[in-house]
Amino acid sequence: QKRRINRLKMLGISNKFDADVLVIGAGPVGLAAAIELCGQGVNVRIIDSNKENRKLTKASGIHVRTLELLPEPVLEKLKSAAVHVLHAQINEIKRTGELNPVLDINLDGLSDSVVQGMLSLQQWRTEEVLIEYLEEKMTNPDVRRRVKVERGTKLIALNSHLDFVEAELESDKGKQSINVQYVIGCDGSHSFTRKLCRIPYPGTAHEPNFIALHTSFEGIPEEFAKPPKMLVTLAQSEKGYSTGMCFSMPMPNDYPRSYLLIADLNDEESKPFLSGKVNKYGRQLLGELSPEEAFSVIEGRWFDKGKLSIIPGSVQWCTTFTVNSRQASLYRSGRIFLAGDAAHCHSPLGGQGMNMGIQDVINLSWKLSHVILGNSNPSILDTYESERLEIDKRIISMVKRSSDLAW
Repeated sequence: QKRRINRLKMLGISNKFDADVLVIGAGPVGLAAAIELCGQGVNVRIIDSNKENRKLTKASGIHVRTLELLPEPVLEKLKSAAVHVLHAQINEIKRTGELNPVLDINLDGLSDSVVQGMLSLQQWRTEEVLIEYLEEKMTNPDVRRRVKVERGTKLIALNSHLDFVEAELESDKGKQSINVQYVIGCDGSHSFTRKLCRIPYPGTAHEPNFIALHTSFEGIPEEFAKPPKMLVTLAQSEKGYSTGMCFSMPMPNDYPRSYLLIADLNDEESKPFLSGKVNKYGRQLLGELSPEEAFSVIEGRWFDKGKLSIIPGSVQWCTTFTVNSRQASLYRSGRIFLAGDAAHCHSPLGGQGMNMGIQDVINLSWKLSHVILGNSNPSILDTYESERLEIDKRIISMVKRSSDLAW
């Protein structure tokens, strides 16, 4: 810490900043940014408007490249908590009712990484692992002075200057104004950071409505459940199956009986569940569905109807949502950066979103650290947008093409 202070004095940088970097959003992306920055000796403040970690399944697939970038203790905790998925399978249910395997991918050995396949874990649990690691670092006296995680604190204004950013925050304790060198907006697809910077978020809305259900089932055959696999079923049949798509992922809370299921609903299937509300794109929105209603839509796409039942009391998550494919026109406005869903969003097919976001902030955070500590010219920060925007654009395009095929 003393060496860091002396180096900043040599560079002519005063202690006028409340933090070097303010991270907006304490989801997986924001937490990954805070961990990387803190590990490099950077003074970080991380805020989140939610007062507690919300226990939502959401993004459940953690890919190899993401795991390679995380600290070893985080990797080991994630591995011990997750289901290790080494197979991906695409099936088609023909109009005759016959289940036709289209593609079976063995994910083991596809890379030279020490980790193979992907890990399946609830997003809230991934966040807990990251928070635990961040708090372990805070037990070191030097680090305790650098990082502070603040829940129930929201961003209300940003004023960007030539050599710092003034951020106005609000919590139950009232309003406060802080000065920081840089800001990273990791505050989701409805990012207030992006809106304050007036950065456009162009793209398109997918037509279908979607439902997600995470629960445990009675009646799953062992030969289906093992080995664990990610499954996409495209179902088109008039013999007891629904028309549409189903995505399933085994979940660790009650494996092999627990699964996350995601399915689309066409206009006719949506009618009984419409809320009467429309979103800003004019799409009619679904109301809340009970787990039984959700499963009545999904069941025939995933399994023969009547062969499975929801285990009472096992529902972890049941929700409806719509999907957009969008990307921010810029990932940077002066000293303010966007990452994760604040910079891009798309369909959940393939589980790319959280992984892209974590890879965004790892790319950005080491560069910010080097600039803040005087080890690199600030021009290196320009490479964040030039590198990540194009990579994310290609992934979004690929996911959109796959989604258009499936939906």
